[in-house]
Formats: sequence, structure tokens, C-alpha cells
Amino acid sequence: MFYFTLSGWVCKDVNGGYEEAYNNWADCYERGEGIRQDLKISYELYKKGAELGSASAKSNLRIFEKDIKKG
Repeated sequence: MFYFTLSGWVCKDVNGGYEEAYNNWADCYERGEGIRQDLKISYELYKKGAELGSASAKSNLRIFEKDIKKG
């Protein structure tokens, strides 16, 4: 139940264009916390957060891309 509440708030923040919300939502998808794990969605959300100026999303995107290159 907590995750549904959390996801509702994060979803509203994402729809509002808050860059850190994209990072937080991407993290949930990456870890599969409260929702099914989906690395493609996670990557796209990190990317969008980075484009909007989130320092956290930029950092996480770099780590994500580095991990992808490693395989």
C-alpha cells in the first residue's frame, strides 16, 4: 500500500515536470521497488531527468550507461 501511495505522488511530480521525480521514479523501476523491474523504462526516466537538469539523474544515467557497456 505504501508503494501505491508513493508511486501516485511520484507520478504527479513527473507529470508536473519536476526533474528529481524522474530520478526517483527511474530508481524504483531499476530496483523493482513497488513495481515490476523494467530497465528500459528506468533508462528513459533517468535520461529525461538528466535533460531537465537533475544532477542525480545525470549521475545515475552515467552509471547506468557504464554498466550497459560492461554487459
